Amino acid sequence: MRTRKLTSLLPYLAVDAAIIIIILLLAQIDWTVNHTLYNYGLTYNMDWAYYYWTALRIIQGTLAFTFAGVTILGVYSYKKAKEQLSKTIFICKSCGNALTRPIGNIKDNLPNFQVLIECPSCNKQLLED
Repeated sequence: MRTRKLTSLLPYLAVDAAIIIIILLLAQIDWTVNHTLYNYGLTYNMDWAYYYWTALRIIQGTLAFTFAGVTILGVYSYKKAKEQLSKTIFICKSCGNALTRPIGNIKDNLPNFQVLIECPSCNKQLLED
């Protein structure tokens, strides 16, 4: 049951890992421009530097926003999967109807599958007292 909850996180973790790799590659490009290319004759000029810095910051901001959004959606998906797996399912032996909401008063510590005494769909008495 725990693996089902964790598999709901896998796509989000893969996207987060890809975003982190892209951020690291951008840092490598920035380091190359600011350190290595000056050894090959690059001269500082505000004409190219302004556009380079602007584009770099926009890309970094977009990636940070995307990373935060994917992480929030992943946590929401994990909690939703956990909630869905803990629901009790009621099954009618007569008509085969499956319900996820209990009818009447029942205890909180129920197993995942429970047999109904009376089916709410067909109103047939399922268990005799």
